Amino acid sequence: VEGSLAAGVRIERFELKRTGWAVTADSVAVDLREWSLRQRSLDVERVAAKRLQIDWVTSGAPSTPPASLGLPFDLGVRRGSIHKLALGARGAAPTEFQRVEFSVRMNPQGIEVSDLAGEFERTRIQAQGRIGASEPFATEARVQLSSSLQGRSVVATALATGSLQQLRLQVSADDSAARARVDAVLLAFGDVPFERLVVDIESFDPALWMNGVPSMQLRARADLAPTTLADGSWSVGGPFSAENSSAGPIDRDRLPVRSLRGTLAWAAQTLRLDVERAEGVRGSANGALIWSKAGGVQAAARFSGVDASTLHSQMVATNASGQIDYSLIDGEQRFVGSARNTGALPLS
Repeated sequence: VEGSLAAGVRIERFELKRTGWAVTADSVAVDLREWSLRQRSLDVERVAAKRLQIDWVTSGAPSTPPASLGLPFDLGVRRGSIHKLALGARGAAPTEFQRVEFSVRMNPQGIEVSDLAGEFERTRIQAQGRIGASEPFATEARVQLSSSLQGRSVVATALATGSLQQLRLQVSADDSAARARVDAVLLAFGDVPFERLVVDIESFDPALWMNGVPSMQLRARADLAPTTLADGSWSVGGPFSAENSSAGPIDRDRLPVRSLRGTLAWAAQTLRLDVERAEGVRGSANGALIWSKAGGVQAAARFSGVDASTLHSQMVATNASGQIDYSLIDGEQRFVGSARNTGALPLS
């Protein structure tokens, strides 16, 4: 630690570790504007960090509401900046945000963020919001998400109202690049993380928002609701369907799937997708995928009439039918399957 309250403080590395969480910051600079012990206030002109990481330990049990989210004094940050912000459960790859800037005030009444901006991959985030200090932690927030690809801009808006104990979240986008609506009721401290999740997508291309994703034109719907299992744990499930009007081979940055329908079941440490039918550019398939924290990924599929040239343009045309089993356990992948081709090139 170098400097003084009058001239500013510089901290090369800061670490705060607790049983269930930890905060680590590198290259921290703090410049005070005004402070008063008598009035119990601290006015920070600028705080900056090269990197800030926050991680926590997941137990699988519901979170316990804190006694208060307020501070016993008045803290204001006029200009805050974090070059890289990393958030995530301990032991897992964190979610990283870049170039985060903010202005915030915290006091016994709660937290008010007057301005928050940052970047996640190719998506720009801007937000404002406030959270009450005491139960039920009244919440109001507005978030704008924007991105661009090939000179085309897309914008989505998220509104959060209610409280942390029961938060209504509405996400909507309505332009030529993305028409979608997500409506959810979230329960931050409940046995189940939400009451209901409805996703209604008229037109959406995820490649505009995330790196490394093939271009698609999706139309989809999912209606998910929670249930409590016999052992007291929770599960969320329901039907889903999707159509992709720009299906194509993967080497041309497309996804070779025209449509998909099935059911989803998501529990605390497991996820199961039962695909009733998937239509490719040519050919169809059905099957199931199961992920669990303990057992990794297990998948099985049966397919018929699949043309390999529609999967990758450098492959020869086929009319293949068969089955395939896939597993990913402790980083080791395994494929087992068989296929017969009635096209020109024999497979078996």
